[in-house]
Amino acid sequence: MKVPDNDHVIEYVDDYLHQVLDDASGKLVEQHCQDCPICAAALSEARRRQEALQSVPPAEAGEDLVRSTLAAVSDRIERKRRNWMVYRRTVGAVTAAAILIIGSMHVYYQQLRPTPYDLRILGQAEWLAGSATSLRVGVFDQRTGKPLEDIAGTLQLRNRQTNDVVQLVSFRTGDNGEQTPRFELPDWDDGDYELLFSAMPAGSEETLLRTVRLKRSWKLMLSTDKPVYQPGQVIHIRSLALRQPDLQPMVGEDVVISVADAKGNRIFKSQSQTSRFGIAHADCRLAPRLNEGDYTVHCEMAGSTSQRTVKVQRYQLPKFRVDVQTDRTYYAPGQSVNVAVAANYFFGEPLPGASVDLEVYGEAAGPFEISKQHQTLGADGKTEFQVTLPDQFAGRPQDAGDARVQVFARVTDAAGQQQMTSVSRTVTNNPIRIEVIPESPRLVPNVENNVYLYTSYADGRPAATEVTVHGFADELRTNELGVAVFQVTPERDSLGLTIKATDSEGVTGRVHMKLDPANDRSFVVRTNKAVYDGGETLAIACLGGGVEPVFVDLVKDNQTMTTLIVEMADGQGQAELELPPEVFGAIHVVAHRFDHEGVAVRKSRAVFIRQPNELKIQATLDQPEYRPGETAKVKFAVTNTAGEATPGALSLAVVDEAVFSVLSQASSMEQVFFLLENELLEPVYAIYDWSPNWSGEFAGDTRELFEQALFARTATDDIDNYTLTAVSFPAKEKTVDRIRRQGLRGVYQAEAWFVVCLVLLAIGTFAVVKTRLFLILSGSCAAVFLLLIVPGSYLLLSSKHAPLAMRDAFNAVDSMVAGEARWGATAEMPTAGAENLDLDPGAESVSLPRVRQRFPETLLWQPELITNDAGEATLEIPLADSITTWRVAASAVSARGKLGADQFPLRVFQPFFVDLDLPVALTRMDEVSVPVVVYNYQDAPQTVRLTMNSEDWFEWLTLDEDDRQTPGERLVELSAGEVKSVHFPIRVKQVGRYQMEVTAIADDTSDAIRRSIEVVPDGRLVEQVVSGSLLPEASIEMAVSPNAVPGSVSTAVKLYPSTFSQLVEGLDAIFRMPSGCFEQTSSTTYPNVLALDYLRRAKKKVPEVEAKARQYIHIGYQKLVSFEVRGGGFDWFGRPPANLVLTAYGLMEFEDMARVHDVDPKLIARTRQWLIDQRNADGSWGAEDRGIDDGLRGSVERGESAALASTAYVARAVFYHGAAPKDAQPTRDFLLSHSAADIDDPYLLAAIANALSHIDPQDPELNSYLDRLLQIKHVSEDGKSIWWSQPEGTQTLFYGAGRGGDIETTALACQALMHAEKARDVTRLAIHWLVAQKDPGGTWHSTQATVLALQALIQATSANLDKPQTRDIEFVLDGDVIREVQIAEDQADVLQLVDLSDYFADGRHTLQIRDRSETATNYQLVFRHHVPELPSEHAEPAASEPLAITIEYDRTRLGVNETITAEAVVTNQSDSVASMVMLDLPIPGGFTIEPGELDELQGSSVIANYEITPRRATVYLLELQPGEELRLRYRLKATMPIKVQVPAAEAYLYYDPDQRGRGRTATLEAVEI
Repeated sequence: MKVPDNDHVIEYVDDYLHQVLDDASGKLVEQHCQDCPICAAALSEARRRQEALQSVPPAEAGEDLVRSTLAAVSDRIERKRRNWMVYRRTVGAVTAAAILIIGSMHVYYQQLRPTPYDLRILGQAEWLAGSATSLRVGVFDQRTGKPLEDIAGTLQLRNRQTNDVVQLVSFRTGDNGEQTPRFELPDWDDGDYELLFSAMPAGSEETLLRTVRLKRSWKLMLSTDKPVYQPGQVIHIRSLALRQPDLQPMVGEDVVISVADAKGNRIFKSQSQTSRFGIAHADCRLAPRLNEGDYTVHCEMAGSTSQRTVKVQRYQLPKFRVDVQTDRTYYAPGQSVNVAVAANYFFGEPLPGASVDLEVYGEAAGPFEISKQHQTLGADGKTEFQVTLPDQFAGRPQDAGDARVQVFARVTDAAGQQQMTSVSRTVTNNPIRIEVIPESPRLVPNVENNVYLYTSYADGRPAATEVTVHGFADELRTNELGVAVFQVTPERDSLGLTIKATDSEGVTGRVHMKLDPANDRSFVVRTNKAVYDGGETLAIACLGGGVEPVFVDLVKDNQTMTTLIVEMADGQGQAELELPPEVFGAIHVVAHRFDHEGVAVRKSRAVFIRQPNELKIQATLDQPEYRPGETAKVKFAVTNTAGEATPGALSLAVVDEAVFSVLSQASSMEQVFFLLENELLEPVYAIYDWSPNWSGEFAGDTRELFEQALFARTATDDIDNYTLTAVSFPAKEKTVDRIRRQGLRGVYQAEAWFVVCLVLLAIGTFAVVKTRLFLILSGSCAAVFLLLIVPGSYLLLSSKHAPLAMRDAFNAVDSMVAGEARWGATAEMPTAGAENLDLDPGAESVSLPRVRQRFPETLLWQPELITNDAGEATLEIPLADSITTWRVAASAVSARGKLGADQFPLRVFQPFFVDLDLPVALTRMDEVSVPVVVYNYQDAPQTVRLTMNSEDWFEWLTLDEDDRQTPGERLVELSAGEVKSVHFPIRVKQVGRYQMEVTAIADDTSDAIRRSIEVVPDGRLVEQVVSGSLLPEASIEMAVSPNAVPGSVSTAVKLYPSTFSQLVEGLDAIFRMPSGCFEQTSSTTYPNVLALDYLRRAKKKVPEVEAKARQYIHIGYQKLVSFEVRGGGFDWFGRPPANLVLTAYGLMEFEDMARVHDVDPKLIARTRQWLIDQRNADGSWGAEDRGIDDGLRGSVERGESAALASTAYVARAVFYHGAAPKDAQPTRDFLLSHSAADIDDPYLLAAIANALSHIDPQDPELNSYLDRLLQIKHVSEDGKSIWWSQPEGTQTLFYGAGRGGDIETTALACQALMHAEKARDVTRLAIHWLVAQKDPGGTWHSTQATVLALQALIQATSANLDKPQTRDIEFVLDGDVIREVQIAEDQADVLQLVDLSDYFADGRHTLQIRDRSETATNYQLVFRHHVPELPSEHAEPAASEPLAITIEYDRTRLGVNETITAEAVVTNQSDSVASMVMLDLPIPGGFTIEPGELDELQGSSVIANYEITPRRATVYLLELQPGEELRLRYRLKATMPIKVQVPAAEAYLYYDPDQRGRGRTATLEAVEI
């Protein structure tokens, strides 16, 4: 009921009284009348009327009354009927609609299936930006498996960040449903992008979306002006960057060029940008004092790197070249060797009359002499020798059982100048080698396979031979390049081949081998050639059963360049491909086919495509020969192979030819480098001396067969080059299934709600009888129904999954599956000469010759000389004063990335000249005759007056009393063509670098020369090495001895901006040859392992250091495993029983070694299990009563159990790489039973903390031990250093005490803190303290201290305790600022060397090094000077030495082959037991030791062990009691006449080398009798 607008219910009062209204309406009227006076009055009036009417007696109704009453009743009945009809129709219509919608959706989702079309992609997921690539794509009908042909498709690429979309290519599928479109990639930044493959099969849009990665890739080529440098010279560096795979120059890219020294220290770093030809360059000037050895030049550009190695050493350039040739390059035992020797000066003239000493040695256990001969060179500078080899040689494993002979030729010219050259030749009983190379790694059954034979001599030269293959009737002949081919058709069994090859001289070789077959699914891939020219046709043949086609991709740099399909019929097929001109270099031919089970079978081999239009460089000199100091004009012309002019950029290096006799250097590797893939073709290149442009002197067919055989070596099976394999149907099917399940779930929910609504409607309909209430209830139920069912149905019908039509519905689902796949200088430029000097020839008197004084090794370095448009450039080169032949090395690159290289000679000569033949250096107080060489190539004899200028740094000497010549002057007579040497005797007085000048005045010509020479100090070296950290400064007291050799003081400071850059300094000093007992072998091998691990973690490449480390590790591992005791564990000398702690130490080493060297896993498991088997029931490992565990008793507080220390140490080893809780729980409980608060020994605390952290680094109980460690640390007064000290009178497990014990303890504490990632600031200061303790030799005083310190420092490389930033360093000497150095942040990894030598005079000095930036820079100061040395026999041993040693000889003069007896007496002068005493007993040169007495001493247990090297005998003593004296006798035998000073013997404690004693020297003389 609704209240009327006038808010009164007067018209309803009668209905209320007659009970016509429903209950709710009646109550509403009643309530309203109570509140409304007007309606209440109307209700009272109606009641009175009703009462009045009821009081009237009944009477028959009037006709009008009956009629009106009937009309009203009829009206009410009609109104109810109409309402009911509306209700029924509405409910019926809604119910029918709901049933129809829900039923339709139920049917739709039950029958929902994806479209049957499958899109496929096969290729690489990583592409080179800006290049061309290819993909294999296809469209298939999933229901039938048949391909769909002529289907339109597109490939698009989308940038996720910018939403840029690029259409790569559009295409139509072929008959096989596939297509291999080739397309250009955008030159986008490195990153991930979305690849969309779209196709329209049968009008249905299908999509496949995948992620691909674009990257820009370059190849970098580094070159230097020469291969070897001297300190103080400049390394000229050039890099060339070309983009892969098209080798276009990279322009405007940032390049970082750096140089690292032989120790791995980075000493130079420079950043620049590439030019338009991809060239960048830098110059690194070497310091005068530095680490010599192999230096690494490194270049990096956007993630691509390149490096090369150069040597830095002191040397003298040779004056002439010696060439040694033999008539053969290999020999059989007993044959004669004909040796030809030729010698020529570097300016081109021969050495007539020069003497030649020839020595030939063989190698067995050591070198042995075969022949010594002497001759003189003829007028042409040549001579010959003949040597007969012995009948027997011992083969060497490294030479595959062959032996070698070394031929040495030493040539001495008329002036006494010497040069030696050697060659090595093979001696073999197997002169012909046979290599069998099948075209596939495994023979393909039932197919004719090509099998290549390669026959070669022992020196690697090809051998043309007659070949017999057992079982084959036809005899084969290998060609001039040693190659033949024959065919075999194997079945399923292996094929055995016995092959014999014989050359024209009857020399034979034999081999027997077995070739294994592949399975029946395999096939052969064969190309018509192995090496192609760009643009040629590549023909591919495939052989193998079945009709399935073979899909072939050409892959370069892991990117598909182009593809083709080989259709198969009758087990064979063939296809051809025109090679695109932009495809060149090493190419993978990758083939695959599907067998009858649908399994992909893959094959791969390599071919090489030469780059077309390579560059040629021609150099034209304006004259054939030049005089010193003149200017050479050189015209360069660059053309392609067709002779067409090609503009580009030239890189030039003009270097003295003599340099390349110091070391050899390849001159034109640039093009080979860029076109060869090292991992693919380097074995072919290196082993067979093949290069892409190799042609030799052989016919095309001969060469092609040779290349086919070589490239067959690259064939592989089952190589999967595809990193992008995608199909659309499985993902689509999965997505549709998910949609179907979600849709049915919604339908079931709608059905349930529909049933609920129907029940509510039925209840309302039959429970309500009043019209108004019925309408209200039915309307409410209908509303609920409509709200729940209709909107849900509408949402489903209006979604993109809705079945607007059944076909459109499937397309809509497929669109949903796609997800986001629906995207709406010129030639005249100035030259860069090396080491230029501005000379003024006119400055001297006209009557005197010009002084030649400029002698650079590199005359010119021009990293980039731009040609004109005609490809030409002209360059004027001011020539130096050297009389030599210069090597002009030129390389060229065009703007399109074409390459070329060549070299040319430039001769500088004059017919008369003088030279100084000086050594690398002289020593102060040397008395030396300086050789001056005069060359007269004039046609007439010459009388020459030589004058050497007097200088303050030397004084003249008189050869004998009859010498009446004026000091500094000589008169020399030379005939035409003669070379003569004259000597000027001098005594060197001063240290430094000085000039020496000589003038030669002849009859009609003259010459003068000035060269520099270094004079080094004599005497005994006094050295002070201080390492530390500037927090913020260091103050160092130094003193120059009053009697110091003048000029000998040198002070150098190395600044290490990074803590760990200091670690590599002295790494090679850490490396030592493993020797001795198990512990000593371990402790000399372990640093090698840790240092190599550091280099690996730090990503440092130090080939010289790494090679030495690996060699020592290999030797050490072999020795260590020999100490294993039968039954398990290790002992010092491999004798049972095994030692517990020593075995634990070995286990840790083996586990660390396994990261850098092959270690038998069974050895590690066996050793760990042995240790676990020794554990007690309470989880502890008890201390033993002998040997190394004696040190445990001093490592714990009195009253504590020694088992605690041994348990901590062994547990750390056993659980080194974690542990299962059940294995470690007993040991953990035992360790935790000892409270940290009760332990004051920091070594023991650190050992327990390390053990717990290895068991469980998250163990909450660990903190109590670490906190206790932090409580008892030591802090320096200035707060710069933190360390932990051993309590006085205690030792570590390995007897470490004093400084060594403190290092061990601090290193262990650092490891525990870093493992728990706690107290980083404390750890950083403790690491600085450890670095400061390093001794001058690069170690930490004892083996155990070195091992633990290295472990801590290497662990810290991952902790990143230092942050790079700019650093300002100030040097203050005696209160005055003398130097300031700033280290930029980007130079954080560059070692800075500061030379302060010029600032120091005699007396005491204080040097302060201040870090004004307060960045804790690490430093090392090396302060040296020399003092006159007293003979060691006059020095008295210190009485305070803990060990004393003397050696007495029964005589000091004897005959050759006689023996003397030496007695060594060693005494423990200390008050404590000396454990593990080492004796170094010298063996003087010319003597050998006879070990018989030492064997007897070892057998009687007087000594533990001994080792003998050529120069010393090392004796091991287990212990010496206080005051105990031990006497050892041994004999020495003289092997040659000699007078020699015997070095002093030494005795020291192995675990504390500071505790040592030194004996006296002696002089022994052996004479012929």
